[in-house]
Amino acid sequence: MKFLYMLLSICIFLLCAPWSTAQTIPTLALPDPTPPNGAPVEGDSTSFPGPPSASPTEPTPQVNTIYPIY
Repeated sequence: MKFLYMLLSICIFLLCAPWSTAQTIPTLALPDPTPPNGAPVEGDSTSFPGPPSASPTEPTPQVNTIYPIY
């Protein structure tokens, strides 16, 4: 019986809660969009230049087996 009372009180709360006021809360202004790392920025030389590029290497198997590796 306690479960039914709890379920009823939850349903009443959900129906009577002021859900429309949640959309009227003022939000903080979003910052200006920034370019991804490595893109040149006008007048800013302190930004992170981006990850270094790796030299191309051929993939090699770690273990040699009698079966071909696909």
